[in-house]
Amino acid sequence: MVLLSTIIYICIILYYRIYHKFWFHQPVDFLFTLDIEPGKIKTIDYVHKYNTNYTCSEWNNKNDIIEFLNENFNPQGEIYSYSDYTCNNSIVFKVQQNNTQEIVGCISVKPIELYIEDKHEIVYYVDHLNIKDPDRGKGLAPDLISFVVDSIGDKTYLFKKDIHPLPFKYFCKYEYHLVLDPAKGNILPEISESIDLDKTKYTIFSPPTKDCVILEKENKKAIIYYTNILDIDEKPIFEIGYVEDEYIAQLSVNYIRVNFPDSKILVNNLSDTDKYFDTKYLSENYLYLYNYRVTQVKPRDIFLVCP
Repeated sequence: MVLLSTIIYICIILYYRIYHKFWFHQPVDFLFTLDIEPGKIKTIDYVHKYNTNYTCSEWNNKNDIIEFLNENFNPQGEIYSYSDYTCNNSIVFKVQQNNTQEIVGCISVKPIELYIEDKHEIVYYVDHLNIKDPDRGKGLAPDLISFVVDSIGDKTYLFKKDIHPLPFKYFCKYEYHLVLDPAKGNILPEISESIDLDKTKYTIFSPPTKDCVILEKENKKAIIYYTNILDIDEKPIFEIGYVEDEYIAQLSVNYIRVNFPDSKILVNNLSDTDKYFDTKYLSENYLYLYNYRVTQVKPRDIFLVCP
């Protein structure tokens, strides 16, 4: 039995070494990892070999970034398109073909405040990783990820992966839903200046960002976020990220339906927010930490918005 277990363990390691060469050398939590101690995994000392036919650099032209994402991340806006506030407060990097100077890929990273089991961290949220179809399979996605790490340094990074998981352990799997509730009545909540949330209720907690609207009625509060995408009709898509009971949940819907008619509303099951709404399931999503290990966390024990 011990011999069989050892053979299986070695085969798993070889599988990752052969089929996931880039991730195999990264400080992430693999299925075969024997160390289960939470906290920073190790000092990042991996030296990445970049594709010499391409060059990575910082990208500052916001209009060009949005145009690139709309043309390549979601061609012709078939489902949604990116809004003007895409990549707000983010650093964006691009990869270019050396001979033609054509931009063939990008990635963004944004610092967020995160409490992980009462430890305060500044974590960098990685998003918008995209490579043009003709240039895929050339190692450019690993190039961009490595360039982020080389540029920002030995930090902790947060990844969100939609639908299909990455080849290492996620610390949470959660769901996105489309809110189906119509407006009911003409009662609307007031806009509040601030909200004081009890972070000790959550294993993972990120304070609400400035890109949100805080609503209040009868001492009950809710948080609505503007996402960075527009629907196919170019109407904004909103995410309700927090509600304290069914009443303020309905008033949040009323607020959006009255002020932004026909706009879509999303909700996920982090911090159990979805339980107050009639919804349609959209997708599973996975959360990962790069260079930090945390035991698997249930969605209800996380307060985090990654639009």
